[in-house]
Amino acid sequence: MAIKSSNVAARVEPDVKAKAEEILSKPGISETDTSVKILAVIYVGRD
Repeated sequence: MAIKSSNVAARVEPDVKAKAEEILSKPGISETDTSVKILAVIYVGRD
C-alpha cells in the first residue's frame, strides 16, 4: 500500500510559533508531529 501525503500551510503569529516550538522542543516533539496528531484526533470517528 502506497502512503499518500498532503501539505498543510498555516499562518501563525511569530511569537506564538516561537513559544509553541520552545514548549514542544523540551520533550522532543516536532511541529510536524504535533500537526499530524492534531489532524488525526479531529479525523477519528468522522467516517
